[in-house]
This record gives sequence, C-alpha cells and structure tokens, in this order.
Amino acid sequence: MEKTKIDSFAAYQLPSQLTLSPDENYLCYVVSQADVEKNCYNQHLHLYDRQSGRFFQLTNGRTGEQQPVFLDQEHILFCSDRQDKANEQDRLPWTEIYSISIRGGEASLWAKLPLSVSAYAVLGEAQLLLLADYDPRYGAETNLADPQFRGTISETLKKEADYEVLDEIPFWADGGDFIRGHRTRLYLYDQKQARLTPLTDEKTDCQYLALNRAKTQALVVTARYESKLTLHTQLRLLDLQDLSLKNLLETDPSFDDATIYAAEFWQDAVIFVAADRKQYGLNQDPDIYYLPLDAVTPARKLAGDNELQLGNSVGSDLRRGQTRFLETGADYCRFVVTRPDHACLLSLDHSGKLQVLTAPDQTVEDFVSLKDGGCIYIAFSGREPAALYQLDAGKTIQPLPEALAIPPQLSRAKLERFTFKWQTDTLNAWVLLPPDYDPTVTYPGILMIHGGPKTIYGDILFHEMEFLTAQGYILFFTNPRGSDGCGRNWADIRGGYGQVEYQQLMALTDQVLSRYPALDARRLGVMGGSYGGFMTNWIIGHTSRFAAACSQRSISNMISMFGVSDIGFYFIPDQCGQDPWTDAAELWRQSPLAYAPAVTTPTLFLHSDHDYRCPLPEGIQMYNALKYLGVPARLVIFKGESHGLSRGGKPQHRIRRLQEISAWFDRYLKSGATPAAT
Repeated sequence: MEKTKIDSFAAYQLPSQLTLSPDENYLCYVVSQADVEKNCYNQHLHLYDRQSGRFFQLTNGRTGEQQPVFLDQEHILFCSDRQDKANEQDRLPWTEIYSISIRGGEASLWAKLPLSVSAYAVLGEAQLLLLADYDPRYGAETNLADPQFRGTISETLKKEADYEVLDEIPFWADGGDFIRGHRTRLYLYDQKQARLTPLTDEKTDCQYLALNRAKTQALVVTARYESKLTLHTQLRLLDLQDLSLKNLLETDPSFDDATIYAAEFWQDAVIFVAADRKQYGLNQDPDIYYLPLDAVTPARKLAGDNELQLGNSVGSDLRRGQTRFLETGADYCRFVVTRPDHACLLSLDHSGKLQVLTAPDQTVEDFVSLKDGGCIYIAFSGREPAALYQLDAGKTIQPLPEALAIPPQLSRAKLERFTFKWQTDTLNAWVLLPPDYDPTVTYPGILMIHGGPKTIYGDILFHEMEFLTAQGYILFFTNPRGSDGCGRNWADIRGGYGQVEYQQLMALTDQVLSRYPALDARRLGVMGGSYGGFMTNWIIGHTSRFAAACSQRSISNMISMFGVSDIGFYFIPDQCGQDPWTDAAELWRQSPLAYAPAVTTPTLFLHSDHDYRCPLPEGIQMYNALKYLGVPARLVIFKGESHGLSRGGKPQHRIRRLQEISAWFDRYLKSGATPAAT
C-alpha cells in the first residue's frame, strides 16, 4: 500500500456546513478539496435526498461556493463568486448570493450585496437578516451598489493607498489587513426592493445571530466599543416587527463584564453560553444558562457545576469550516464539547441532564438535529477522515458512506497510546510509528507540541503527522497542563508559561525513550506552532537534548507580543499577569528570547507575513538572536498567509512548508547527527 505523500491532503474531500430543508427531506452540505495545480480549494454544494437515499453534487461553478441556506422547500441560497472579475476592479466588497433548485440545473443570481456577508438567515421568500462587514471609509454602505458612488470611493481609496490611519486597537486582524474601525453590523435586506437597512450602529460589532422558528424575533450577541475592543458582550433581542433591540441581561449585574459566545431560542426561553472570566481569565470555559423570556425570571445555570469544554479543539489539518456552537429542539439543547482525547456531541434537557450522543472514538465537526430526536453529523471516526453519520431516534449510529468520494487508501502510521505520571498528574501519551516500523532498527523522533495552549491532540487523522512518519520519523505527543478537555484548573497556566508544561514534555520524552528502544536519543527533534512555537523556542533555550527544532508562527518576546499582536493588548496581561509598564522584567522572564544565549539547537523558523495573531516580528527576533549568537538557523516567510497556514493555507504553500520541515530534520536527524547532551 502506498505511503502518505507530501500532497496527499489534496486527495481528501472535506465536508462542512450542514443544513436541512424545512421538511427535513434534503440535507445540503459543502465539500471542499484542495487543488494543488490551481493553488486553491474547490468548494461545491452536495445534496442528500433522504427519501431516496441518493447523494449527488449540486453545483459545479467557481471555487468558493459556501454558506448554503434553504430559501424554501425547493430552493437553496448560497454565496459564490461566479461573476467575472469586474467585481475586483474597484476592490470594494461584493457578496453574490445565488439560488438553485434541489432538482439541479443552473444557479441564478438572487442578490448582489455591496458588503462582505459573513452570515445570514432567511426571513421570508424575499428577505434576509444578515451580518456583514462595515468599513467606515465607504460612508453609507447602502450607496455602494451605485456604480458612480463606488467609482468615487474607489478613486479616494487609490489616493490614500500609500497611507494607513489608525485610531483603534486592535488595528489589524489575523489573515486580513488593517481593520480601520471595521465592525460586523446587522442588516435587513429586502430583495424585491433591493433595499439594505442597517439595524445596528457604526460602533457596534455583532458576533452571533439566531432566528426563532416563527421568524418574528432574533438573538444577536453584540459588543459596542470605541478606541479599544471590549471583551464584554451583550445578549440582545431583535423584534422583527418594529426592528427594536433589547438587552436581555441589562438588569442582571452578574453579566456586567461577561463574554457571551452564543445563544438560541428554546421554546419560551433563551439558552446562552457565557463566561465571566473572573476565576480563570480568557480561557475560562463558559457555562450554559437558561433565561425565560418573561422579563422577570433571572438566568440560571442549566448544567449545574459540570465543567464543559464547549466546542471542538482537537487538532487536525484535514478539516474545513467551523463547528456549530449550539442547537435546540423541542426538549433538548445540543452542543459539541472537547474531552481529553476527542470531541463528542452532548444533549442537555430542561432539567440539566446530560447525555452523550456519539461514539467515544469519534470527534464531531458539525451537526444538525432531526425532529424525531436523531441527527446527522460530520465526524472523524478512529483514524479515518471526516465523514457523515446519522444518529436515529433509537440512538443507533449509521455511516452515510456515499456522501463523499472514497478516500485514498494509504498505509497509515501505527498509533500506540499509554499514560504516564508526572507528580500527581496523569497524562495521555501518543506515539506514531512509521508504517513499516521495525523495532530492530533505530529511528529519529520528533516531539510534537500543539497550539493554543487550550487545544488538544487526539487519535484523529493528521496529514502532517502521517507524512512525517512515512519519512521514517517516530512522532510522540501529549496534552500537558494548559490543554483543553481536562477541566478549568488543568487549562489554567496563567503567569507560568513554560514551567509545568516544559517539565511534562520532558517527562514524556523520557518515557518514550524508555518504552521504545528503537528511538535514537541522539536524533530527536522538536516542533510546534503558535503556542507550540512558543514552547519550541522555550525548550531550545532550556535544554540541548534536541538535535534540531522547527518553530512555527511562534512567540518569542512577551513585551513585543503585547504591542504587535491583534490580541496582544488583552492576551498578555491576562495570560502573563502583567503589562509592559507594571512589570516588564516579569514579561521578559516569560519570554523565550531571554534565554537565546543558551540555545545550541539548529532551528528552522516558519512564519507568515499576514499572521497578525503571532506576528512575523516574533519569529524574526528569535531567528536574529540565533544567527547573532552563531547557532544554525533558517527563516522561511510565507507571503499572503495567515496564522492558519498549516491547516488552510494555499495548497502549494502547505507543500513548501512540509518540504522545509522534512529537509531540515533530514539534515540534522538523518545524516551526521551529533550526539545530544543529557
């Protein structure tokens, strides 16, 4: 059987964005697949006829078809970029929404909106409620459909192209550009009259939208700020009759500084997800609250004292799209939570009783519920790629094998697991062995460190790891303190970055060396991205046991991180406990750059120039320090890429990234490796 190749990720079809027709007879979903030759991702709509059991591709247009929503029983709306390049000439925003019949045929342009739409809900046959980006430089966005007005704005922007004027923080956003006072605003769109009406002001940012079943009310999570972003959000009720907005928690002081992440209607009440951040800061897991809409009864926690790590934070580079946060039915609320090694779908009833709906070897990516109590969901199952599954009312799980093309049959790495103790902590550990592993032969190995830090590794398929094991490396990893899925206390490493996690990662390395004699202690590498990049930088400044390292999208200096990251001004004070003026010495102590003089490990740095989460200067500083100090180092900068290069970057860039990583480790771990210090 063929081994995993450097471009094997392009052979997988990746499902996302599930949506059901009103009668539940049809399921529409997006299928994405990397196209290496064109250096893009093809995204098309697929349809599942639940009555006949037939699966088929519904669209075959341009590459970016997404956000499917049923307009009625027979038609689906979706966003695409099917028109010619004329839209790009003035570099101003457009969103094209198309309509297509469930019977197939040619899609027709339903609406062309002079905004970048991020989410929308259908109110009727000719009305949408939508969230879209507002840029104050354009003035009245309702005029942007006027060619003459667009021409005037375009000319003004050309004259200002050599300048950036900033008056807020954050001033840029990862993967984007300078944001210049942008907000996501709420709009009402009337297709018949081609009329766009803003429902929130220029300083209010809308972060979540949910519609009730009668389509008479909507829930909107908002944050209003000027000059500096606030983490305090409000839960507001929109009356679609008079278009008034009401703050549902205005009289409840317990939510005065809370962050609300999501909300849905649940019969005559609202269920919402919120964290006050008082005990565990930014990474505090939110609680689930139940709020009757009687304007009298206060909100109460629905899941009691259960610590639920909401969402899916299991790492993989074989996914597209985002996990649905919350969904309600007649007698349940459903959501995805992260456990120590997977992400499952939970159901919660009015009494607060929790029930796990999915199998323990599955990691759930998205889901939609059925009226009979069942659901259809996307999940990784074991070491298989993400696929569609159906859970019936009797809680029996059945795969839907025809939903996607048959995945490539490749020889996989051999996964082995064990647990180990560090002081009073018990940690899960994973070892991936090459497909043709021979215990009588010695192998180089790589310690893998995940990002976050509040994410996890699990059993699920990871192309990067499959490729590296196919190149003859033993990989090993764990979820140390700071990781998700093990409770709030486990995830809380504020003020102690690089302390307990470092000790646990070194303990893991010792354990793997003792359990696998075929692993050569003189030929060990270490690599990670984001927080994993921080830890890679930290490790090479505290030990010389690794013969090579690869630090990606990393942090090296907590002081500069405060000033250049799109989250730095609130992330650093929260996670490090200080800002540069209260205790710069403490921030320097928590910075890997401070320990650069101790580094002897040859290190490859990979960074993207549009990474504004852990910006390029963070990688440059550490690279520059090592070169200055005479340590072998190499920096590769990926132009036009963001913090998510390894998972969603352009296919050719992802290949080049893996080429750089494998070549670096091959150079130092496979040929002429020097003995590592103990």
